[in-house]
Amino acid sequence: MFQNALTKQGYSPRNTALLAVSQPEPDDYEVAGFRQWLELGRCVAKGQHGTSIVMIVPKKIERPDGSVEKKPVMKSRRVFFRSQTVELGGT
Repeated sequence: MFQNALTKQGYSPRNTALLAVSQPEPDDYEVAGFRQWLELGRCVAKGQHGTSIVMIVPKKIERPDGSVEKKPVMKSRRVFFRSQTVELGGT
């Protein structure tokens, strides 16, 4: 249902539920982070508030012996719907 506007990947069931509750427009299924929208030539409109989703990202942990280990950690990220953005250079 919901997909990332840049990567075209779908979201997990948990994040889908979070996005469905805060969906501003009925047919608005593309979401992305602030910097991802900039890569797509769009900017988040002034005064818009993002929706928090949960992501699992690798965190590098340096051990005393100098080796590096990656552990998965949960982080909260804010994403914005396409309807909350405007084209760059537009009015």
